[in-house]
Amino acid sequence: MKCAHCQSELRPGDHFCGECGHPVASAAASALQQPERLTDTPGEIRRFEGHQDEVIKVAFSADGRQAVSAGKDGVIHLWDLESGRNLRRLLGTGPISTVALSPDGRRALTFASAMHLWDLESGQEIRRFAGQGYVISAALSPDGRHALFDDRNNAIQLWDLESGRELRRLEGHTSPVECVAFSPDGRYALSGAMEPDYAHAVILWDLESGRELRRPERLMTLAAGLAFSPDGRRALACTLDGNVYLWEVESGYELRHYEGHVGNVFCVAFSPDGRRFLSGSGTDAYDDEMLRDLGVDNTVRLWDAERQREIHRFEGHQGNVNCVAFSPDGRYALSGSSDKTVRLWSLPK
Repeated sequence: MKCAHCQSELRPGDHFCGECGHPVASAAASALQQPERLTDTPGEIRRFEGHQDEVIKVAFSADGRQAVSAGKDGVIHLWDLESGRNLRRLLGTGPISTVALSPDGRRALTFASAMHLWDLESGQEIRRFAGQGYVISAALSPDGRHALFDDRNNAIQLWDLESGRELRRLEGHTSPVECVAFSPDGRYALSGAMEPDYAHAVILWDLESGRELRRPERLMTLAAGLAFSPDGRRALACTLDGNVYLWEVESGYELRHYEGHVGNVFCVAFSPDGRRFLSGSGTDAYDDEMLRDLGVDNTVRLWDAERQREIHRFEGHQGNVNCVAFSPDGRYALSGSSDKTVRLWSLPK
């Protein structure tokens, strides 16, 4: 039997082509498949399985019909949301430390022994940049032309991906940088560090000049995730002590503080209209005593940003929730976990 995409020989039982990564078509499987249609009832709609290690990034396509997931196994999957089918499996260059996905799900930047830029529609590598080493956090600019990522000296590099040139080096943190984010217009960036004590762990940067602009007034520790609001005027930070903070970007003034998670909060994402946000948590690192005292909290939570209240809690993951994303219309959410699964959720209106 041969792969329908590249004509390579397949082995009995193969679900993916070992040469190009495309799923193996099966007439019997297609006949048996009766995909559940998307629903408006809040809860889990679909579960995507295929990663061999924890899932660290998820994104929707620009039209909201497909999902992208990336795992530490070095594999990027493209999924059809309506049918649940795996449309493409992009084989990377081995285990990766982190990955950045473009907002529209069309490009990915992976970090292994080198930095690789991928076109997810074709499955082809666009460019390779050598010598980056181990990277913890990375982000792609909204236009896909620039990248931010940490280095091993508590600093952040801004790169031009067309020329492969470092444009700026942003220095100011005194601890390892854990998370970075571009503003919607690509002019500014946020970075968060793993400060051991309560400190100004988040910094706002001007990317044109490379200058530090300000730090939020709130003292934070162990910043794990960041997100700008769609209009770029507000920002969220989540921390490993179970908190989420909302502040005004221009002034640094704290607007809201959201409590409820008992697990480490690893990720946050704004809804397209900026009125709600998602957070994801996990308790994989908790010892038995902490689990007895606090409980397990591998949840995705939907919040009303203005009213400072939890709208809905989504349970089902069996490990840390590492990443979350809203669909372009704000009706659905994706989450990726250390349990190696990606889940699609229907959100309450």
